[in-house]
Amino acid sequence: MFENIKARKALQQLTPSLQALDQQLQAVEKIPDPIDRLVRFFDAVSQWNDRQQETPLSVGVVLNAFRKANGGGEHAKTIETLENLQIHFNRSGRDEYGINRTKPGEVVTADNVYLGNIYGRWTFTANKWKEAFSRDNAAAQEDRQIIEGQAASFVKSHIEPMQKLIGSLSSPQR
Repeated sequence: MFENIKARKALQQLTPSLQALDQQLQAVEKIPDPIDRLVRFFDAVSQWNDRQQETPLSVGVVLNAFRKANGGGEHAKTIETLENLQIHFNRSGRDEYGINRTKPGEVVTADNVYLGNIYGRWTFTANKWKEAFSRDNAAAQEDRQIIEGQAASFVKSHIEPMQKLIGSLSSPQR
């Protein structure tokens, strides 16, 4: 019983931060340029990836509290939701060889986000790609479509599911 109260209180404390993230994600969705949208998305989500287990206001800490309280399986849905949200944080977090090549605590910019390695394109920073798009030739425009598509699909694959998960965790019936 005590573990149940502890887990619910932990989620209650985390909820305002999750709602703030949801608002950031809503703002990110409104950014018209897909590359700028990706950079802002990474900057918002990387902060959550950084604090996975370290602070009391992290998804990992709340997840562990619910796992301890899940004696009869009554928290299975909440645990699954938290696990899925954590997966999105991990997949869109920092990785020295991935798209978001920042270190923990570092601000994400167009100079440390890498795109490419798709359809024979080289991997360059987002800024380098944006410079290349300014050339007035067919190859630059084809590159723009491919690279902007890569950025847009990455954000889309994470933002909507994350918003649904956050909404589910923030709903009063929990």
